[in-house]
Amino acid sequence: MFVNSDSAIEKIEDLTKQKCNFYTLLHYVSNGYMNVYFNYCGELYEKSYRAILEVNHSEEDFTIVRTESFIGKLKLSLYDGVRALNTIFLKDEKYLVGNIYKENSTRIFRPLNDGYHKPNVSKSNEDVIALLELLIEQGEIDPTELVFKHCSEVNMSKINRNVYLIASDILFKLDEIDSIPLSHHALNSNGKFYAPELGLALELWEEIYLKMNGVFPKGKNLENVINELLENYEITSTKLKSLKADTDETGRLKARLKVFLNLSGKNKIKKIV
Repeated sequence: MFVNSDSAIEKIEDLTKQKCNFYTLLHYVSNGYMNVYFNYCGELYEKSYRAILEVNHSEEDFTIVRTESFIGKLKLSLYDGVRALNTIFLKDEKYLVGNIYKENSTRIFRPLNDGYHKPNVSKSNEDVIALLELLIEQGEIDPTELVFKHCSEVNMSKINRNVYLIASDILFKLDEIDSIPLSHHALNSNGKFYAPELGLALELWEEIYLKMNGVFPKGKNLENVINELLENYEITSTKLKSLKADTDETGRLKARLKVFLNLSGKNKIKKIV
């Protein structure tokens, strides 16, 4: 099941018990927890970079493998998903669709103009190439057909259908929302990557940027504020009991965070000569 952006935000709020907004969606998409989907009806051409290079390919370096008609949900690539959200929701502009995928597929597709495609042939790549070569030799098809042509050999302006997305087109999958981890891996005390000092850092971030809106008292800067919070702010997310003692776990976490932040005082990082 798919939902729009407003419903996705409501669902995430219900799961996390926290206030969410567009930036929450952007966070989960950019970190790979959610994808951006949209409805599509038309023809697609499949792109393959593997036919050219396995590594370091460019957007302009691909082969058209096949084409087909399609009706259903398509998924933007991670890069396009993040750009689409920024373009549509922050800039209030339409987003021109780039690389897209079918659900549960890693194949790369693009929209295709009606009338400029060759029907899909259910054969191996080698068989199709042999068939095309035979048909070309016999003069039965035009050698400028799309299938198995490198993009540089095809007039792409005749192929690309300009598919633009607006806010109402953007969809999110409920299954992916339900699978969002409710806490960061570093805060899972039973996990492999448990790092309790990150819990303290997150609390400082919430205190400074959510509660204080990044505005400091007159005469104080970020370093002053962090030092004061480290001395006085109660730690809750890491479930630690003590607040200030330098000999307990809380004190050690504060010292480690000071070193990490390179704050002034005895915990400041010293350059090793």
